[in-house]
Amino acid sequence: MDTYRESPDNVPYNLKLPSGYMADGVSFMLRARLRQLRIAENSCTAAEELKHYFQSCYSSYNTWEQDEGAYQIGWNASLNGGAPAPEFKYKSALELYGNPVELKTATYSGGGYIAQLGRDRVKAFNLTSYLENANWIDIRTRAVFVESLAYNPNTQLYTVVTIGIEFYPGGGTLLTSKIKSMKLDKYTGSNGKLLLVLQAINLLFIIYFIYRQVKDMLIEKSAYFKVIF
Repeated sequence: MDTYRESPDNVPYNLKLPSGYMADGVSFMLRARLRQLRIAENSCTAAEELKHYFQSCYSSYNTWEQDEGAYQIGWNASLNGGAPAPEFKYKSALELYGNPVELKTATYSGGGYIAQLGRDRVKAFNLTSYLENANWIDIRTRAVFVESLAYNPNTQLYTVVTIGIEFYPGGGTLLTSKIKSMKLDKYTGSNGKLLLVLQAINLLFIIYFIYRQVKDMLIEKSAYFKVIF
């Protein structure tokens, strides 16, 4: 039996839906997460005459100066022999199977600091509150991606939603959203069997013509390549 959950009073909706289902009651959330990319400490240098006014300087995002460290809660660099907090530990693009993402001001790495929102809206709300209190987004943040993957069984479509928020070094943000739907299960639905049969026939034709060409090549040898089509 599905477990129905109430949303907290301060969440701007109160839907009684099985955990993982979206507002339409049909689409199912397969994955939802936050991914942050940060710039390293002292990634730029203030003007010589004004250096004594600034303790640190943080540049625009670039892959050579991005932060890839591991921290405790609140970006505390001192681990004191303990393990880093999961949301404050960098993961590479290889670990996340991520690809570079091009937004309006820069192209961002497929890695980053990950916060898994999961499928339960109450737990996701609690996690975002925890991240806010832990100062997860700060002056060194250069991009935060909201990434989700949903599936609708009625249309057999997978939908990838990527919302990228870029943070300017001088203050301000810029939002970009990308939505892409795709059908991975090609052989389902009313035309699935027909598509399978047509592709099988096409494959047989390809195999036949390859056989014919290889046979002619073996018989004619070098003369085969002198034929003008």
